[in-house]
Amino acid sequence: NWQLGHSESHISTGYIGAVQFNDNSILRSANNVPTGTVLYAETDPYALLANGTRAWATNQNMNGHAATNAAFFDFDATAPAAEQYFPSDIVRLSEDEVFVDGGAFDGDTLADFVGRVGERFAHYHAFEPDAANRARLMARVQALPAAVRAKITIHPIALHAESATLSFTDQGGPTSHLGIGGNTSVRGERLDTMLAAQRLSFLKLDVEGAERAALAGAKASLTQHRPQVAACVYHEPNDLWEIPQLLAALLPHSRFYLRQHGFDCWETVVYVVPQK
Repeated sequence: NWQLGHSESHISTGYIGAVQFNDNSILRSANNVPTGTVLYAETDPYALLANGTRAWATNQNMNGHAATNAAFFDFDATAPAAEQYFPSDIVRLSEDEVFVDGGAFDGDTLADFVGRVGERFAHYHAFEPDAANRARLMARVQALPAAVRAKITIHPIALHAESATLSFTDQGGPTSHLGIGGNTSVRGERLDTMLAAQRLSFLKLDVEGAERAALAGAKASLTQHRPQVAACVYHEPNDLWEIPQLLAALLPHSRFYLRQHGFDCWETVVYVVPQK
């Protein structure tokens, strides 16, 4: 019923693109929307995506369209990569974090996290099914102080919607992924099963297109503990709206932010900050 217009990588920071709605109206952002522009509204996050008849707008009306949705969005095509999961103006890390890293890769997010909190966290669960990535992750953990190492658990598991043996393309890099025709198989497991009744305060997901499946297996943990979430929404075209819709259903009364950390939609992350 609606489709995103193409974005152009040479357009300056803040360019959002065009949205075509059922009535064929086009809403295009100004080319020079300042970094930190907020799109906001008064009802459900992403309700516009359910019927394609409402318009996105900045905090100033554009082309006569007013903001009608209750989420907060922040578009920044040049944000520092180090801020990808921990933008200081959006998320806050406490001294009692139980952090789940879905798609831990070689420990790059772990290093960023520890660099920010040091020893002041409760536990870090790193999920990484790729064997070569996991070996580098383990080496990075071994180089940390003993007091930090004791709080880190590495799981050789893919977060998924169910407990199953899954086809996996093991590339030894950041693009290893689940999917038919893989060169190996890995164990998939629900986060709800892995955590059982354990607390969860922050969930990061960068699992190469399996984010929705991972969230489907984390419903109980999300609804019970209401963690902050940073989830990639660029691996599949419909991730951009389906992942926020799913998170809005699981974490009502939350603020939603969308930030891009690369060009042509790469490294686009939705942040969810529950209002306790």
